Amino acid sequence: MEVKTKILIVEDDPIIAEDLQATLNEFGYEALEPADNADAALKSVRINEPDLCMLDVHLGHEIDGIQLADMINKDHNIPIVFLTAFNDRSTIDRIMATNPAGYLVKPVDERNLQTTLELALHSFHRTHEKQPESSFEGIQSDSIFVKIKDRLVKISLNEILYLEAYDNYVFLHTKDKKHLLSSSLKSVDEKLPSNLFLRVHRSYIVNLKKIDGIGQSYIHVNRTEIPIGKTYRERLMAAIDLL
Repeated sequence: MEVKTKILIVEDDPIIAEDLQATLNEFGYEALEPADNADAALKSVRINEPDLCMLDVHLGHEIDGIQLADMINKDHNIPIVFLTAFNDRSTIDRIMATNPAGYLVKPVDERNLQTTLELALHSFHRTHEKQPESSFEGIQSDSIFVKIKDRLVKISLNEILYLEAYDNYVFLHTKDKKHLLSSSLKSVDEKLPSNLFLRVHRSYIVNLKKIDGIGQSYIHVNRTEIPIGKTYRERLMAAIDLL
């Protein structure tokens, strides 16, 4: 099972929120617990770090969805898709001023919902893929230094679950976060200690200590299924025998 895209629904109608949550889960996303007001939404964004937010324009509170989008945009870089029962010019103009990833008019058609979310996520990643937030700077015996924006952050090797190739970059996955590194998987592989990390697929390097189980074609790491490349399986089994 691959890491799922997390989506936060902010909707004050509990029936609509539950229906959307169920639909998103059916699509294969991880629909977080819906929020029905700005305070709950901001708390969820801070704690859960969703990959996308779906905001109802009219929340029925002092702060509406458009104002909430402005608040989210100040501190977080997350694509936002609006939900609205209105498509009048003034509402659309206010929505557009927040640079949204998309908007849907209620009642939401499932096909339009899935297409809108896929396009929003694809467009967001395309826009940001050439601007990785982090870079691989160096390694010590038990940790690495990752440059995140304008500072160096020390990450223990034991915290790293696995590394995943993403075009010409690399996602470094820990239990709680993932960092996009401006390095190729090959260059990172050359710097990591081979007794702890092993390339198991052309797109994946795993921390051998974090492997929970091994199937015929997948490795299980923290409830994530990572594919095993045919040419890498023999090396993997040899490394496991040494543990």
